[in-house]
Amino acid sequence: MILTPIEVQPLVSVIMIFLNEERFIGEAIDSVFAQTYPKWELILVDDGSSDRSSEIARSIAARHPGQVRYIDHPGHNNLGMSASRNAGLAAARGGFLTFLDADDVYLPQKLEAQVAMFRRHPRAGLVYAATQYWHSWDATAGRSDWTWSKFGTPPDLLVEPPNLLPVYLSDGGTLPCMGGLMVRRKAVEAIGGWENSFRGLFEDQVLLAKLALAVPAVPMSACLDRYRQHDHSVSAVAGRVKTQDARKTFLAWLEGYLHQMGVHDASIEKALAASRPSAPRRWLPPGARRVARAVRRWRNGQWPPPGWVSFGSLRRTSPLSRSWGQDRGRALDRYYVEGFLEQYRGDIKGRVLEIGDRSYTEKFGGPAVGVSDVLHVSEGNPVATIVADLTDAPQIPDQTFDCIILTQTLQLIFDVPAALRTVHRILKPGGVLLATFPGITHTGDADWSEHWCWSFTRRSARQLFTPVFGEGNIALASHGNVLAATAFLYGLADRELTTRELDVHDPTYDMVITVRATRGADPA
Repeated sequence: MILTPIEVQPLVSVIMIFLNEERFIGEAIDSVFAQTYPKWELILVDDGSSDRSSEIARSIAARHPGQVRYIDHPGHNNLGMSASRNAGLAAARGGFLTFLDADDVYLPQKLEAQVAMFRRHPRAGLVYAATQYWHSWDATAGRSDWTWSKFGTPPDLLVEPPNLLPVYLSDGGTLPCMGGLMVRRKAVEAIGGWENSFRGLFEDQVLLAKLALAVPAVPMSACLDRYRQHDHSVSAVAGRVKTQDARKTFLAWLEGYLHQMGVHDASIEKALAASRPSAPRRWLPPGARRVARAVRRWRNGQWPPPGWVSFGSLRRTSPLSRSWGQDRGRALDRYYVEGFLEQYRGDIKGRVLEIGDRSYTEKFGGPAVGVSDVLHVSEGNPVATIVADLTDAPQIPDQTFDCIILTQTLQLIFDVPAALRTVHRILKPGGVLLATFPGITHTGDADWSEHWCWSFTRRSARQLFTPVFGEGNIALASHGNVLAATAFLYGLADRELTTRELDVHDPTYDMVITVRATRGADPA
């Protein structure tokens, strides 16, 4: 991951998730307002509260519009800590994220000190500080406050990935508290955020494991937050048995994640092996038996095993969008289309023809374009300069264009070879066709599907283009993978996947096919 230099005073998004925290949420919010660092936003994520904490959060957001926002899940449902943090991540506008549970508090210098640490270590993706275990808030507790600072590595120095993961696995006491973290938002997006299947326990360790594999980190010797100790916290309510079962579930997930990411590191494997129980027990609770079966299946190359796949909001038989995700952001296929045009923007010059409008001519050609023409198949398009059917267009003179931009159009033309012959004829010698067309796709709404004739593969594309342009004049590529194709079929926008996910190329999933074809010089 490429980490960019930070602004002089970047925006920090504080994500506070809560469930029935009317007793403490006001104090937690006050600790954010008390920060010495001025440029922050607070996102209050309600995980289905039934007490007054929802009312308190809404009231504060209403009094501070623009700086404090209240969000909850559809139907005010309780989806768990991971889903709530992911909702906060999706809403965040800041370049940096911090996390504060609604029963904890920040010390006043928290944000200022951690932004300064990022400035000191610009390659860092994560910084985390010491945390005070706070008993003295309750005068009857009878226990003294103490400060966690067991980093397992020298503080205030950059630690390269994946060196923190074996430290975390070897000694759980080295894991930082969520309130002590500040992380680059792009780093969290790149790793896919939290795993929604971890509703409570170990959701923090999932994130820390992912980050430890992906970005450099800096542990800070300063103490910057207070972790309230009380009998109703998630960890206190869970108890020892549930925590042990949750740890086994986490370790099984981690083994599968390492396998999925292709991580082979001796220190991690050694620490992970030491984390497993030394000998099998004669009796295991149901949750642990399920984990043991999953680990055996992973070792046989099957992950996730049957029954462990989590479809979440994708368990549905209708797409999230029927307009290719354009109502959610940029259509996912356009990530590949526009990446292709960016790669070959130097070809978009001279006299350029585009289909339907001139948006890509203007975006990627700019001043290099001398004349911009727009072709439309029928009358009525006000920006069209040429009305013609590419399969039979004698009205367009030979050797007219230096470049033709033909994006996501060939699937609508029944006689594709005839259209390509026309394109070749109207290109000047040395002129370039930049064409993109769909492989894996749905066929749109009723208007589009009425005209949709084809989906393509690399093989069919090569057999179509080669007879017209010649083998040596074609640069053909496919783009996509199973995740990108699935997301596209569901109607997700490109911003809902990370660039790391989108850029993985699996040649068995031709989602978008791109061709740069050049018209060779005519025979003398």
